[in-house]
Amino acid sequence: MAKKAVCHQLLSAVLATLVLVVEMLGCSRPTGDELASRHLRRIAGDRATDCGHVGLHQSPATVNDCTLAAWKANRSFVVRYDVQGIDSELVVGLASNGNGEISSVKYDSMGWSTDGLRGEKVTEDNHILLTPCPRPTKLFASKSGYLSCY
Repeated sequence: MAKKAVCHQLLSAVLATLVLVVEMLGCSRPTGDELASRHLRRIAGDRATDCGHVGLHQSPATVNDCTLAAWKANRSFVVRYDVQGIDSELVVGLASNGNGEISSVKYDSMGWSTDGLRGEKVTEDNHILLTPCPRPTKLFASKSGYLSCY
């Protein structure tokens, strides 16, 4: 019986080590927020103001105020919002490089269709939709409260 317990403990230790190694090697899948954040940072740059991430059912007021202030001051920024999807996880974000350009980054756990795209780009196995905002750009709050440029 003691030999069986030692084997079980050894097997548990090996599995725990294997899980740790896989995580350290980056083999785990990034979350929707991590994917969206990565693309937003590429657009805005590392020195951009991070105005925050609004979770479901949270007030976007402070985040929206930060975003609008950065936009008016021609500063680069990033902002992210969780949005209630019908059957998928959605993250919507905006990023500005501080030079008057804003892009929308949208993550959908189910993926985006590439049919009929005009100026948009789909990446990350169709989970990220990148869209430059039209110029001149105007920001407004959607019915859900998050800022948009459409």
